Amino acid sequence: MIPPRTIYGKAITSILMLVGVTFVGFLTASLASWFVRNPEEEREVHERIGEIERGIEDLRREVAEIKEMLKKR
Repeated sequence: MIPPRTIYGKAITSILMLVGVTFVGFLTASLASWFVRNPEEEREVHERIGEIERGIEDLRREVAEIKEMLKKR
C-alpha cells in the first residue's frame, strides 16, 4: 500500500475511513434489528394501524352525513 503523503491525501483518507466505519455500523445495526425483530410486536402494530384506519373511515362517514344534513337545511 502507498500511504498518503500530502495533507490533502491524509484528509481524504481520514474522511473515507470515517465514512466506511459509519457505513459498516449502520449495516450491522440494520441486520441486527432485522434478526431481533419481534413478530408479536409487528402484529400488534399492524392491528393498531387497522384500528386507526377504521376510525378514520368512521369519521369520514360521519362528516359526510353531517354535510348531507346541512345541505337539506
